[in-house]
Amino acid sequence: MEYKIRTVFERGFTRLCDIPFTKIKRSHRMLIGMDVYVAYVHVRGHLDEYTRTVAVEFPPIVHADSCRDHKGCSQDWAAVWWNGMGRLLLDGRNPQTFDKAVEYFKHLQFGRVGEDCKRHMFSNILQLNKPAIHSFQFINRIKDHLVQKLMP
Repeated sequence: MEYKIRTVFERGFTRLCDIPFTKIKRSHRMLIGMDVYVAYVHVRGHLDEYTRTVAVEFPPIVHADSCRDHKGCSQDWAAVWWNGMGRLLLDGRNPQTFDKAVEYFKHLQFGRVGEDCKRHMFSNILQLNKPAIHSFQFINRIKDHLVQKLMP
């Protein structure tokens, strides 16, 4: 039987990075080793900071041609982003991943944000899913460095 330790380790580290700090106990730290734990802390810290930034810095709205109230639309977009995405991503008891937060966000009330503006924002900005892409690239970079260090 042939084991693909590198592949198992890479998948395991990627999945580990989805676990919040509070779920990692001392016994877990001892099992995964100091190098892996330090890399995990580095990744989690960076991703948590990035999530907070995404939650509070709403993407600037690009108005559709049919938008009649640019000022009101922009104000409501900012308010809905903060009260919707901010709350969903930063909720201390039940924080959502970006993908889940976007799904919930789509069903919120958007006030003066026109349907065309809303549709445009979802198709152009939220569908790019920049936070998920950033997270994936960052985890891969740290994981590759860790694999090189532990499995030369």
